[in-house]
Amino acid sequence: MNRIVFVSALLSATALGMPSVSAWDFFPPNPQPPVSNCDTLCDPLRDDIIQDLEGFQKALNSIVDIDDANDIVQEAVNAGNLVNLDLDGFTLGTVEQSADVFQFSANLIDGGKGSTFSNLSQAATNVVNSVTGTTAWNIHQTVTNRQMAFNTILGGAGGYDADLTDGSLEDAMTQTAVNASNLVDLGTLKNEINQTSENSQTAINTAVFQSDTAYSYHYPFITTVDADIWDLGQSATNVTNNITVGAIDLANGCACDYEIDQTADAGQFAKNYLSALGDVNNIVQKATNVANSVGVPSDD
Repeated sequence: MNRIVFVSALLSATALGMPSVSAWDFFPPNPQPPVSNCDTLCDPLRDDIIQDLEGFQKALNSIVDIDDANDIVQEAVNAGNLVNLDLDGFTLGTVEQSADVFQFSANLIDGGKGSTFSNLSQAATNVVNSVTGTTAWNIHQTVTNRQMAFNTILGGAGGYDADLTDGSLEDAMTQTAVNASNLVDLGTLKNEINQTSENSQTAINTAVFQSDTAYSYHYPFITTVDADIWDLGQSATNVTNNITVGAIDLANGCACDYEIDQTADAGQFAKNYLSALGDVNNIVQKATNVANSVGVPSDD
């Protein structure tokens, strides 16, 4: 009897000294899902960027109603949605770039029938959606609309010549037209890149030199002077969905699909045109279209 009383008192004292416990406390709580390494928007150590561009960009240069033209430089540039954080202190988390923009760049030099041109440089450039960085986790790029780059030289019977004493014609192109969209240049990719292009690109270089009429007091009294062309280079380039990456490190990645996904539904037109009735010497023409390209950095 005394043992029963002692046990009852012990249980009562123990109960009074314990906090109240409900039946639910015997079941562990549901574990919270871990934060994904690829969900960078809540990570203070990774920089997230979103860019959205809509509208129209136009860059124009023109020199008209002239006789001779020497040592002329024209540069027309349109650029939108650019990220350049190629520094060790920056780790790009998620970069979202969306562009629905019409970019138009053009250069014009227009002379008379007897004009003489030398040492001209025209560059028409359009760029949209570009990311340059050391390390990035997620990059998503989408572009629609159009890019158009034009360079035009209208010369006369005096023709054209360039001073190439400092290098070859490859280093001193007379006309350069470039359209570029959805560009990525990374040291290391940690998860995924997605690029979608529905962008029309047109790059055209035109150089036309017309003949002239010369008069004399001797027979034949009227002669035709045709233009001779020396050292003229033309380069027309269109690029969309282009990736350069030094390494792909997926140790902590979580992409369940392709690490690199590129889709292009775009028209590309590159053209170089030179017209002259005289002699042409040392001419370079390059017309290039590139879509959906993945490569490693060059050794240069």
